[in-house]
Amino acid sequence: MKMDPSLHLMSDQTSAEVRGRTAEFEELVHAEHVGLFRALALITRDSAEAEDVMQEAFQRVWERWGRAPTLADPPGYLYRSAPGRTRTCDPLLRRQPLCPD
Repeated sequence: MKMDPSLHLMSDQTSAEVRGRTAEFEELVHAEHVGLFRALALITRDSAEAEDVMQEAFQRVWERWGRAPTLADPPGYLYRSAPGRTRTCDPLLRRQPLCPD
């Protein structure tokens, strides 16, 4: 059975797009992870929580990655959204015990 050459071309283009998006995201993580972690560690005074919140923030960015109108300024989004997800800043999270029984 012969494969349609246009399908192979589309697959190559899609793979290249995904690799490109992944590389761009990796550059963002490399450029911002130290500064974001430091900012969150200052806010939370807890390196484990800072790490968790940072990872969640990067995950939210990855989920929106490539949708330019939704995420025009990825570093700005990270620094604006991540602090609000900490136990220090979110009153609902603050009421939850750290280690539920």
